[in-house]
Amino acid sequence: MLLAQFNARRDASAQFALTLRYMIGGETRSLKIDNNDRPFRVTAPSCSERGADSVDYDHAYSMVETDQGFGLQVEPDPHHVVSPNLNCN
Repeated sequence: MLLAQFNARRDASAQFALTLRYMIGGETRSLKIDNNDRPFRVTAPSCSERGADSVDYDHAYSMVETDQGFGLQVEPDPHHVVSPNLNCN
């Protein structure tokens, strides 16, 4: 399993695609991982003045593992997103 985590710095955004290079039986291969031929995009959280885990979003999504791989799930309360990496302090 490969786990990658990407965070944008405060007041910043970034976009990226990944190329995974690996070797099987002495043969080098590569796999491009992107967002349907577009780059992935991340932004720093839009923090609210209500507290350390409060954000200013109308809609929020989180990535979840599904039977088919990964997918997006709508957050029930977009102003209170629970994330170990949310840093609004």
